[in-house]
This record gives sequence, structure tokens and C-alpha cells, in this order.
Amino acid sequence: MERGVVHACHAGGVVHMLEGWQHHEVGAIDVERIDLVWEAAMKHGLSSVSSLTN
Repeated sequence: MERGVVHACHAGGVVHMLEGWQHHEVGAIDVERIDLVWEAAMKHGLSSVSSLTN
């Protein structure tokens, strides 16, 4: 991976910590929370790799 790129699972852990969330992300993805988690990630300065290549 390039410098500044992390696996989504690691980014998710960081977002959980920064937001103070207590729920876990082990097992199946909770599709009801995808938008919530994505918005929180963007709030903390994370972005998708595809947005870096455009």
C-alpha cells in the first residue's frame, strides 16, 4: 500500500474510537449504519482511495 493508505478495517477502528462508539463491527456489516460510518470517516479526514486517484 502507498503511504497514507490504510485498510478499511483499521480506518473503521479509528473512526469508532474517535466517535466513542461502543458497538462492534465483528461479523456481518450492519447496512443500516453504512452512511453514518461513512459520514463520520469523512468528518475525521478520511477518504476513499478512488477519490485520491481522480
